[in-house]
Amino acid sequence: MIAAPIQTAAETSRGISLERLIRVAQALQSERFGLLLEDLVAEISGQMGHRWHKRTIYRDVQLLSLVGLAEYDDGRCSWIGTGGFFEQPATAFSLAYDHEARRKNPQWYRETADCA
Repeated sequence: MIAAPIQTAAETSRGISLERLIRVAQALQSERFGLLLEDLVAEISGQMGHRWHKRTIYRDVQLLSLVGLAEYDDGRCSWIGTGGFFEQPATAFSLAYDHEARRKNPQWYRETADCA
């Protein structure tokens, strides 16, 4: 029996998805006024050498929106996270988590903050 070649994380579908998500975040962060979704698709497709569908990139932007790092409004994708996200990722994700926690359960968040 011949063993299948071992794939690196970047070669798996999860690795490709993560790489694409990071590239989307970097592209949005580098544009002060955001990008049209079609322009973002073209940029990510060019960087990765694969033509991505508009829906795929839209889902990546929605995922970043869910954690408070990006927004999609009227066809334009914009970065709203902290300015130094890739320089200090733990801080950015911590701030995004705090924002989401406050939104979901403001009473619990106030009680927890008062204890500290």
